[in-house]
Amino acid sequence: MRIGMLFCALLALPTTSLAAARDTDGDGVPDHKDCDPYNATIYPGAKEACDGVDNDCDGTVDEGCKNKKGGSLYDRDGDGWDFDDGDCDDSDPAVNPGAKEVCDKIDNDCDGTIDEGCATDKDGDGHSSNADCDDSDPRTYPGAKEACDGIDNDCDLDIDEGCADSGDTADTSDTGLREDNKVGGCSAAGAGASYTWMLPLPLLLLIRRRWS
Repeated sequence: MRIGMLFCALLALPTTSLAAARDTDGDGVPDHKDCDPYNATIYPGAKEACDGVDNDCDGTVDEGCKNKKGGSLYDRDGDGWDFDDGDCDDSDPAVNPGAKEVCDKIDNDCDGTIDEGCATDKDGDGHSSNADCDDSDPRTYPGAKEACDGIDNDCDLDIDEGCADSGDTADTSDTGLREDNKVGGCSAAGAGASYTWMLPLPLLLLIRRRWS
């Protein structure tokens, strides 16, 4: 009987009373009075931190905080720097004048230069200028296949290794002879010796006509 009466009494309680007693983040302030009931560091009476957040739920952000120049701090990303301090991206806490520059194609330290001190890959072959022996040619990098093109393609300080050498050189004159005195693979001396026997033929033909 008593249990039933207690159950009925609980059902009779207004739902607003139950909601008022709820403290989701456990910061000691009921949810309906907490401006962020899911963050235990934010509640009425909390100490205001210079982090771009209304920590004490008074409707003002970072009151009493000063920037590096002594003015009021308007720091949206919570890195301790605002636009007046030289923060070039106040939406990214990793970007500010005191940040360390990393190789990510972003001006992390807001000095106007991107990725200073970082190795670059100008030709986009996946190898930085520290290792690439020609960072202007995407066909040349460590591990590339060596081609017979007079270039050190694989950056091993050897040129055209493994390429066959015919031994012939180009014809640089109008004589039809290569620089090594070859005609179509036969030497000039050999060509002359092969056809010496034909020299008397015109004389023999003339004698035969006169006696015929």
